[in-house]
Amino acid sequence: MFDVCESTFSLQDFERIAAPQCADNAPARARYARFLRSAVRHLPPKQRQVVALYFFGGRNIPAIALELGVHPSTVSRRLAAAKRTLRAQAEMCSEAGLFPS
Repeated sequence: MFDVCESTFSLQDFERIAAPQCADNAPARARYARFLRSAVRHLPPKQRQVVALYFFGGRNIPAIALELGVHPSTVSRRLAAAKRTLRAQAEMCSEAGLFPS
């Protein structure tokens, strides 16, 4: 297990973690990437900001907390809420047949 406070992830890591298990189907992966970009854009502003800094900016939780002037637990909660929202939206899209299962 890793220490969330010491770990950073790249966009590729985020997409790999969040992606449905549709493996090497390029059209499905492209469709999912479009969904992911749109879903992130529609997150509440504070969650979107943390997602951008963490996944796209490669910053860790303590660095984000320092930059935003909030406690690290606030960053963790916002990140967890964003991931729950993105996961729920992905599941809804998958159940609707937009992504192969």
